[in-house]
Amino acid sequence: MKKLKISFVLFFIICLILSGKEVRELIDEGIFYLRIGDYENSIKIFENAKRMSPENPDIYHLLGEAYFYNGEIQKAITNLQKAIEMNDKNPSYYYTIALVYLSQNKNKEALEALEKVIKISPLSIYGKSALKIKQEIENENYKDEIVKRWEKIENEEKIKREELKKIRERTSQEEISPAGEIEALPKEEKIPIVNLIKRLKYGTDAMRINSSNLLIKYSAVEINSIVGEILEMVKKEENPEIKRNLIIALGKVKTPEVINVLLNIIKDENELFEIKIIALDVIETLQSEKVVSELRTILSQMVEKREKEREEARKNIEKINQDLDDLTVKRLTLNNTLQDLNSKKSQIDGILGGPSEMMGPEMPPGMIPPGGPAVAGGRRLTEREYKQMLEERRKLEDRIKQTNEELEKINKQIDELNLKKRKYEELLAIKGRKIDITSLSSSAVVTVITERPREIGPPAFPEGPGAMMVEMFSPSQRETDEEKNEIIFAVKLIKTLGELRDKNSISLIKKAWKEFGVPGLEIYYLIALGKLGEFTNINLLVNRLKRDIPQGNIEEVNIRKNIIEVLGEYLKINPNENIKGLIEFLAEESEYPEIKNAAQKVSFIIKQGS
Repeated sequence: MKKLKISFVLFFIICLILSGKEVRELIDEGIFYLRIGDYENSIKIFENAKRMSPENPDIYHLLGEAYFYNGEIQKAITNLQKAIEMNDKNPSYYYTIALVYLSQNKNKEALEALEKVIKISPLSIYGKSALKIKQEIENENYKDEIVKRWEKIENEEKIKREELKKIRERTSQEEISPAGEIEALPKEEKIPIVNLIKRLKYGTDAMRINSSNLLIKYSAVEINSIVGEILEMVKKEENPEIKRNLIIALGKVKTPEVINVLLNIIKDENELFEIKIIALDVIETLQSEKVVSELRTILSQMVEKREKEREEARKNIEKINQDLDDLTVKRLTLNNTLQDLNSKKSQIDGILGGPSEMMGPEMPPGMIPPGGPAVAGGRRLTEREYKQMLEERRKLEDRIKQTNEELEKINKQIDELNLKKRKYEELLAIKGRKIDITSLSSSAVVTVITERPREIGPPAFPEGPGAMMVEMFSPSQRETDEEKNEIIFAVKLIKTLGELRDKNSISLIKKAWKEFGVPGLEIYYLIALGKLGEFTNINLLVNRLKRDIPQGNIEEVNIRKNIIEVLGEYLKINPNENIKGLIEFLAEESEYPEIKNAAQKVSFIIKQGS
């Protein structure tokens, strides 16, 4: 009989395992169809999985995603809401439904969901992405207000112009002189730069942004006349758009004072990388020992900071693991103690005829010994023994309560440590991520190039509210603008040190590339090494010149110009007829004037040298 019971239990466990495996396989199959765009099949499979495992919130989440892609918005929302109802602590569920709401222009509902993400997991990639999207929505609302205000201003100006035109038509030429007519008509001339600066200092937000856009159109001479005021404004400005335009304007006046301010911006750890990139663009061509030294130091500090962050994260994880081990041992000991205490209490309950709650004034008749329950051997409890057992049970109950409280405290500590550990693991995952960036421009696209095994979880979406795609990546592979800009800034520093021919930076550049390098930007690294006299990858540069240039890609044209310069340096010490022939061909046949001119210069220098 005992063997039969054991067999039945084993059979039941095996059935559960097989059932779980079947659900897992269904989910994997549904994800596959979701990724290839077969949403109808994906929905059928997820619905089947839901029937088999209705308590799994991840299935509702994936089903909501599939319904969204299939255009069934209400069903998508219903399933996502069900997932949230079943597990309201998962930030990915709120993140997904927020993007669904955004696709329907339901900004209010989307903001509420995004705020939930930020509250639950502010430091995770979901929290960061949610914060970014939230800011984009709020900025978009702000921009709409600005547009309306400017439209109002423009309409008022238009009315004034029409009124002045009517006045001029009614007034004879004798009554209004040419000078008077000029005064009467609204001026379309450029605003005096002094007045523009006043608008930048004291105007409304919309006026300040518009004025900063106008400022970059003024000449170096005009900007130089008020450069001191612009420098002061740059130091205090908090609006990134205005600050960016102020820096671009300063780029026309590269005085020592301007360079110092721009270098301070680049060195400021609290400054946005977006702003640092603009400042670096302004001074990257300055052949100054101070500039080179400062840029080298900044890149070195970035590398050291990243290494330190990673090392600290590893140490913290190691310390947390030790603490978790200690707490786990304590929890195990307490659980054993609790089991013993409950066992002893159960024995006393058996002797006394029931638990303590049954021994009060309302207990059933005949339950109080002596004369009550028998002990071993059929002997009845004496009154003294009975009282001793009651006292012992009270002591056991107190100890059980105390032990449970200690266990609850330990479980809370373990949860808190696991949360900290996950944060540090996310940091390591971000620092060690495998992403690709297409270019050094502000419109650079970020893509994930290494996909990790996917667990049941959220879909990944391209940047920007409402946008979605089928490819799914793990949370640690998502990228925020600042992280993207940090990589762009680091590679721009590598590029600039190469252009400034700072050979003292070769080892630092190689180290920095290991920390920040991504495949899509490797060409800048190779060019930098070439300009510093290291030609180990010369064949890769030559092959780049033979590829087709995407139409209108100015950045690629500039890359080719720099490659040609490197090849010119290479040919001075390593004569190579194939490379020489390629340069001469480009000097004659290239359809791009910039590439043609660069090749002609190199070809001329080579001929002079020979």
